[in-house]
Amino acid sequence: MEPLGDYSRFETLLKIMDILHSENGCPWDRAQTIASLRKYFLEEAYEALDAADRGDMDALAEELGDMLLEVVFMAKVAEKEGAFSIADSIRAICEKLVRRHPHIFGEEAEKLKSMKADEVFRRWTKLKMAEDGGRISAQLDKVPRDLPALLRAYRMSERVSKVGFDWKDADDVWRQFERELAEFRDALKSAGPEEVEDEFGDLLFTLVNVGRHLGVCAEDALRRSTEKFKRRFKKLEEIAVDRGLVLGELSIEELDELWDEAKRALVASEKRR
Repeated sequence: MEPLGDYSRFETLLKIMDILHSENGCPWDRAQTIASLRKYFLEEAYEALDAADRGDMDALAEELGDMLLEVVFMAKVAEKEGAFSIADSIRAICEKLVRRHPHIFGEEAEKLKSMKADEVFRRWTKLKMAEDGGRISAQLDKVPRDLPALLRAYRMSERVSKVGFDWKDADDVWRQFERELAEFRDALKSAGPEEVEDEFGDLLFTLVNVGRHLGVCAEDALRRSTEKFKRRFKKLEEIAVDRGLVLGELSIEELDELWDEAKRALVASEKRR
């Protein structure tokens, strides 16, 4: 086999993918479809986010490579089906970046180069809307259904806020949350499971918007809190094991004491870093 070339070059990755999908290539790779690759695409994206959250740059470099593989892999499958190639994807994003950055690439670049970040963002938003005929509903359709629910709610709310469909401020959203909470409590008293679930969803949606008005993304906040819960429970269990305790045999009061001790131990450990 001829040399593959410099492993740090994008062209080398494409060459490897071509070989894997050739007649004498890998049977597993050749058997994959867009649908079968979906789960791997999502998994690699979450692994990259996990590495970023942990601040592990070596792991992040590797995970971004894995994500790049999934991009190239999916494009290769599409190319075999006669749909598009990776070159079409690259061309599309380059055209979009240039089109949406007129302050850098446009005829008025010199005049617009002093724009601040918030002005650039507003202009970017207007350009996106213009591409969809000015219809916000078209922008809503572009929010992926498979996004985590909290992030999808955030993005939906963010997009409609661009045309003024929004609460005035965080206090205004809090008042809405209190109304939703009252409706949820009423549903708990007399409604069936479906209505209770519906009212609980309204509660979550409103709380997402409380966060948005405070500059907090609910998805990021919950992910960090969930990770914090995991660290604390692992520490709780570690303390229990060291003392010869069996968690299932402890009362809730004893578990709460261990939980508080685990929290204190982790806080002290973080302060020593």
